[in-house]
Amino acid sequence: MLTTTATDATPRLADMLAADVGIVRVVHRMDGMRGFGMAIRSGIEAARGDYVVPFMADLSDNPEDIPKLLRKAEEGAEVVVGSRFIGGMRAYGYSSTKLVSNRLYNAFLRMLFGLKVKDCTNAFKLYSRRLLSGMRLESKGFEINAEMIIKAHMMHARIAEVPTEWRERRAGRSKMRLLNVWKDYGLVAIRLFLRRLFR
Repeated sequence: MLTTTATDATPRLADMLAADVGIVRVVHRMDGMRGFGMAIRSGIEAARGDYVVPFMADLSDNPEDIPKLLRKAEEGAEVVVGSRFIGGMRAYGYSSTKLVSNRLYNAFLRMLFGLKVKDCTNAFKLYSRRLLSGMRLESKGFEINAEMIIKAHMMHARIAEVPTEWRERRAGRSKMRLLNVWKDYGLVAIRLFLRRLFR
């Protein structure tokens, strides 16, 4: 399933792909629903299967790793994290700035919430749709990656982590702006921590 509000040719190409490949379904979002987080939320609402796997269209994650996530789910995991930071992973073109900031943020989450996961920020995760049905998502941007795993942990979900392959995008420009993203990631963590503390 593809979700898009792109201003380029992406919606038209997605529709052409859906017409050619019967298993592809396209969800077109309205202008007021822009943002990575809104795309994820729209996809979850439209999902029909037992599992949801957010996946970046720039192929930074390897789709051949999806069966690894499914195998862990079949063993009983409700969330399976595709990790760039555990043994057996492969990362290509990952900048030292991203690496350091990601590792620091993940350490911050482990300290705040007791999370055992080493890669909370990667979008490439498998979620049980049943788990997601009880999760109220609020984020509109990339910070939804942290919101979802933190909320899953707070719901006492069974979480597993598997090594995956990641590579820097080969073409186009990312819409991610590092300073804004880390501010949003920090705010979602603090908000959820305070909510847990005072509930």
